[in-house]
Amino acid sequence: MRQIADQPCAPTDLRVWKQQRAGVRGLTVPDARAAGRAVASATELVGQRLPTIEPLSLEGRPISLCDLSIGWLAVYFYPGNSDDADAALEDARQHRAFRRHERAFEERSIRVAALSSQPQEQQVQSVWAHDLQHAMLRDTELALADRLCLPTVQADGKRWFDRVTLLALGGVIEHVFHPVTRASANPEQVLAWIELHA
Repeated sequence: MRQIADQPCAPTDLRVWKQQRAGVRGLTVPDARAAGRAVASATELVGQRLPTIEPLSLEGRPISLCDLSIGWLAVYFYPGNSDDADAALEDARQHRAFRRHERAFEERSIRVAALSSQPQEQQVQSVWAHDLQHAMLRDTELALADRLCLPTVQADGKRWFDRVTLLALGGVIEHVFHPVTRASANPEQVLAWIELHA
């Protein structure tokens, strides 16, 4: 299997990103690499071990994704750009959708984690606003995006995670959902894939 280089990956221009999201429909994309972008494809990511990078919890504790994925783990990356009204609305829809499906994930013994580069106080607000029970993690340096070459977007002079969901088992990535064109439908996509393949 081809190894993903441990180096920063080029973000997508926000305008191009929105055009791609508007024009692409589907559960997953076989190759997420766009022209001129160093982004790992879904097929490259599947089978890769989760990196040892430890994002921070709301309490500021380092959390190992490998430890979380002893069983099934669904980790959804979201932009968390509060200055982009459209992105913030999609973030809220995705949070609420995972909250609504919490019992379904528990019944299948699937842990859920949300991950972004949002500041701690904004993540705390999201937890309170949407009564979130799953883990909220932050990677302010986008180290996970760089290590795995996940897609990112450029907006307001900063780089943000694109909306990607990884399914992992035993520390190994089993499936990748990208693009996530409807954030509110993402939990149902994850559960449907688990029903068919787990």
